[in-house]
Amino acid sequence: MTPVTPSFDDDERALARALHGRVDAMNESPLGLQDVSAKAGKIRRRRQVTAAVGVAAAVVILVPAAIAAGGFFGKDPEPPVVSQSSTPSATPSAVESPSASPSVSTPATPVSQVFDVTSLEPGAAPAVAYAVLDYRGYEARGGTIHGTDGSTTPLPDLSLRSFAPLGDGYIVDMWDPDTLAEWVFQLDHNGATIGDGWQADGGIAVSPGGTIVAWTGTDGTVYTADAAHDEILTMPAISAPGPYRTVGVVGEDCKEGRSTDAGCTVFVNTSGTTPRAWFTTSHGIVDRLPTITQATAVLERRVAGVSSIDETEPGSCSWMMEDFSTKLWQSCDNTLGAISPDGTMLVGLPDYLDGFGPTTLDILDMADGTPIRSWTADQASATYFQEVWEDESHLLMVTFQDDEWAIVRLGADGSMDYAVPPVKKSMDHGPFVLARH
Repeated sequence: MTPVTPSFDDDERALARALHGRVDAMNESPLGLQDVSAKAGKIRRRRQVTAAVGVAAAVVILVPAAIAAGGFFGKDPEPPVVSQSSTPSATPSAVESPSASPSVSTPATPVSQVFDVTSLEPGAAPAVAYAVLDYRGYEARGGTIHGTDGSTTPLPDLSLRSFAPLGDGYIVDMWDPDTLAEWVFQLDHNGATIGDGWQADGGIAVSPGGTIVAWTGTDGTVYTADAAHDEILTMPAISAPGPYRTVGVVGEDCKEGRSTDAGCTVFVNTSGTTPRAWFTTSHGIVDRLPTITQATAVLERRVAGVSSIDETEPGSCSWMMEDFSTKLWQSCDNTLGAISPDGTMLVGLPDYLDGFGPTTLDILDMADGTPIRSWTADQASATYFQEVWEDESHLLMVTFQDDEWAIVRLGADGSMDYAVPPVKKSMDHGPFVLARH
């Protein structure tokens, strides 16, 4: 297969990859390489920020069971030589249906509070693995993964973008600042790399049960690592040029016909000249999602994603759909984010994601997008990144406020505490990365 070259000139591509590496050094900023590439020709700022690369939400998504059940469905660079850190790091709306015209619902005013994470009480350790990064100058280089069982695993001497537990080890997505290339490696529990790794584009995604981790190669080929069977499989390639962003997996066995799980499906966004949301299945089917241009959240028969972006307002609109075609509800107030494990709530990010990071957040009712709880911003409030559901009613996220980084736990009831206490670091030395799960 001959890869199709994305529609960016060489200078823009070089700038995009350089920005990508710097952004990822700030803890898997929601802006992926594809988003940076789209802006590399004309970098601009529409909001007041002190100093940062623009960011947009990248959400690890769950994927509809309906899809899994069938029917919807020059020379490569050498892998970098990697070494592990010598010692572990210290832990410091309108509603629309096909048969009716849209109607407007007016939700009740949600309970809200300012997103201030100073002087919180310490809480329980996170029930999700996290990494503490080391730095050399402005580049993140190596660090240590802290497992939920108290174990520590050293990272390769590259910049960690994202990672996920797999069996008794990890899949890590790394950025090589020297070659401006992205690599995925499998690590054992001691941090040793297994094999040579894979050149990748656009991060990793994890199945709901955590047994499958997926990523996309630079030519659009999709790879899946299977913890239960200790194997790496390839899926049909996305039939469009990148840049890519791997955003979700459904099914816990990607070997067709091996189990009753009916294979698996991986969702991938592309954002070349025309952004698209795609899926590829172990059945051999590759196709585009209708209505939305970038998938952001999926659960069982529900699919959410961005349908339009207004760069002049600025703002965006997103749809929650059922079975891909039935429009359930629309939000032009939020970008629809991660869905809670029990499917009753989801994260509502700002409708336009730009600047250093979001400063406001809503928890939405999955049924209709009504805000259940809101966090607002003032001149002294926090910025957040990497929002991950810890359980059915609590979010974990990396926060930055007053030159301090922390991992904070937010409850749907408005509770807030430190899962990992604050450490003093500058805005471009973010120390924490939460595991995808």
